[in-house]
Amino acid sequence: MGTRTARSPKGLAEQNRRSQGSAQNRLHILTLNCKYGLKDAPTKDLLMNQLSKLKYDVIGLCETRAKVESRTKWVETGDEIIIGEGNGQQRVGGVGFIINSQIANRVIEVQVHSHRIATLKLDIGRKTPLLIVQIYAPHKDYGTDEIQNFYSEVEKYLDQPAYQKIVIGDFNAQLGPKNTSQKYIGNFTSGTWDKNETGELLADFADANKLFVINTFFQKPSNKRWTFESTNISKTRHEIDFGLCTDRLMVTNVEFLSRLDIGSDHRPVRFTLNVAIKKQRPPMMKSGRTLNEATMQRKIAEQDWTTKGSLSTKFDKIQQQLKTCVDAASMKKPRRSRFSDETNQLLLKRKYMNRHDNQIEFVELSKLIRKKIREDHDKFRTERLLKTVAERRSLKKCKRELRQQTTTMSSLKAEDGTRLTKRFEMQ
Repeated sequence: MGTRTARSPKGLAEQNRRSQGSAQNRLHILTLNCKYGLKDAPTKDLLMNQLSKLKYDVIGLCETRAKVESRTKWVETGDEIIIGEGNGQQRVGGVGFIINSQIANRVIEVQVHSHRIATLKLDIGRKTPLLIVQIYAPHKDYGTDEIQNFYSEVEKYLDQPAYQKIVIGDFNAQLGPKNTSQKYIGNFTSGTWDKNETGELLADFADANKLFVINTFFQKPSNKRWTFESTNISKTRHEIDFGLCTDRLMVTNVEFLSRLDIGSDHRPVRFTLNVAIKKQRPPMMKSGRTLNEATMQRKIAEQDWTTKGSLSTKFDKIQQQLKTCVDAASMKKPRRSRFSDETNQLLLKRKYMNRHDNQIEFVELSKLIRKKIREDHDKFRTERLLKTVAERRSLKKCKRELRQQTTTMSSLKAEDGTRLTKRFEMQ
């Protein structure tokens, strides 16, 4: 059995205080580096399938690598997907957000400022909003000047009224052990300061803007504190995805989640905030279960339907026996996946592949999967349309049912020519 790390009474008291918030007062914010981008509907479909297993309210995205900025609503869930475009011919970077449908009505404004910075303002019932800044920082090969210019640009978007501010994303930097002079870094870091200029720049940025590096204030097992896994010979794992916040006591937990099966070399990081926000109830959905007719008939035949006693006793017995039959015959409706069995097998193979020992194979397999999911989507659409024509049904209805996302507005032009980006101004 593993040993358990002893905690101080002060640490336990703070943990107990942080865990007192109710489920209604919790806001789950994630940051995720997609690596291969979200360029089209098939790649979005793959990501949204993976996200169905996670609890989230807002997800900040890095490396969307899109050709153009897009804002859509995912039909199946109602979640909003804001994708920023990448930079240059290689479409480097790109940032954005996924907003859960339950809090979409609380969003004031979403702006993608560049391929490295996006902001989201959330109404949490205060005079000023919660400001969420999603970033994708330049790595060390860009040079110190480029990184300093980037942090200066982030500061520009932080300089606005907000109840609290949180900066999340891939900082491409590691933090070493806390120095006595560092107020905004906690005791729990996983890197070193040796030849670590990007880490020092991150620490300076946090100090200059009075932002607590939230990851470093939560004790986690050392083998779990990684967000990025390099594919070099040394097979190293690093913690380079962080959350920075103006009030560290507002954040009640930080979780390093299991890697999603989208081919990324990053793991999502989830920050739980103690924020009172009224969420919409999920819409009433049709039953996700169906009855097996043969099993239902067999179970009915097996039951003894003779009844005795009062009318209410007879009713209760029949009702209970019917429930027993329905429970035995019901089964979950299989989700109509657009991916073929072959593609699903390839996804399963990649999920359990040792990417260090099979680096070239992993890269080639990821390329093949990206090709296959696009082919599967095209084939699924073509087959459905041909079937509709053959059965002489409505093509318009079929196309509507095939639609996975709908476009939403990003801004409106006012009468005086100004650009309106706040949602209440566009209503």
